[in-house]
Parts: sequence; C-alpha cells; structure tokens
Amino acid sequence: MRRSALADAFDGLPTASAGAGSLTYGELTWASLLQVLRSLSLMLGEARNLTFSDLGSGFGRVVLGVACFDLPSDAAATQYRFRRCVGVEIEPKLHAAATAALQRLTDHPIGGALVGSRVELICADALASSEQWLEGCDVLYVCCTCFDTPLLAKIGSLLDKTLREGAIVITVTQSIPAACLEPVSEIDVDCTWGHAGIIISVCRRE
Repeated sequence: MRRSALADAFDGLPTASAGAGSLTYGELTWASLLQVLRSLSLMLGEARNLTFSDLGSGFGRVVLGVACFDLPSDAAATQYRFRRCVGVEIEPKLHAAATAALQRLTDHPIGGALVGSRVELICADALASSEQWLEGCDVLYVCCTCFDTPLLAKIGSLLDKTLREGAIVITVTQSIPAACLEPVSEIDVDCTWGHAGIIISVCRRE
C-alpha cells in the first residue's frame, strides 16, 4: 500500500517550489526518506507513540510519508512508532496542496484512514505557533537548505528554550545553531535538486 498510495496522493504535484530565499522548497526522494527512517529506527529502539514534526512541510511529502511508512501490520495503535505526525507550513498554496494529498491518502481503501488519522497539517508561521508542533516533539525534521542565517538563528533560539531532552533533530544541508543540539551522525541522500547531507542531532541539556 505504502508507495502506491503515496504516489496516488501526490500525483500531479511538483517536487519543488520556487520561492524567495528561505521560502524555496525542495524535498527528499521516497528512497531517501526510507534511508532516514532506518537510521532513526536504530536510534529510537523500541520507543513507540512518538510525535514527529516537520517544520516547513511544503506539499506534505515527508510528514505523510513518515505516517504511511510507519503503518503497522495490525490496527493496534500502540504499535505505531509515531502516534502523531505534524506538518507546519507558512505558504497557504503549499498547505492547500498538502491537505488535498492528505485527503487522497486518507481515502485509500487499504490502510488510508489509519494513516490520515495520525497526521495534522497546520498553516501558520512556525515561529509564532510552536505550541502546536514543538511541545512534546520527539523527532523534528527541517529541510533548511535555503534557510538564511537570521531564520536559522531564530529557530535555534526557539529549540534552546523549548525542545525536550533527548529529542532528535534532522536537518538537510546545514545545522540549526542551537546550544542544546549535539550532532551524532551524517548521511548523504538524494533530494529533488540533487545530493544533500542529512545531519542528525540530539538535544542534550547537561
């Protein structure tokens, strides 16, 4: 169900969006997302019922992909790795496209409702609505390749104030300058614009 349902949900949508500066949008390929999830699995062990948040979720491919690839073999919610998958996007057109993709995925006859019920898509300025996606966050994904230095600094300051101990932060191309973040690994992946480096960090407050 997973890849075919995702392909149907995003059929006709582009894989990138040209914006101004930090609003330029690109994304991981499905194979790269699975690669990242395998690395996450090794770090998370048997942890379940976690919250995954995507800051700048665009068309929703990553946040929907995480929910979809996390579909368990049975209907027991306790078997989910991620109980809640949240995407926050500031651009209304991208958010609307993601919402439509989520509806198509939810309508899929094989497991679609199990996926869709765990996804929340929020159209808002992430820095002004952190209570909706950062509080209780266990894994944060940020495709920040095109984020400028001032924006990265603001995100870093927010994480230093709010991110919980032990939370995992995944960034693309560049790190977020937060004192609480300790880089633990890097992997190379394919993205819609070419190759990129994924940086995985853990929140350490000691």
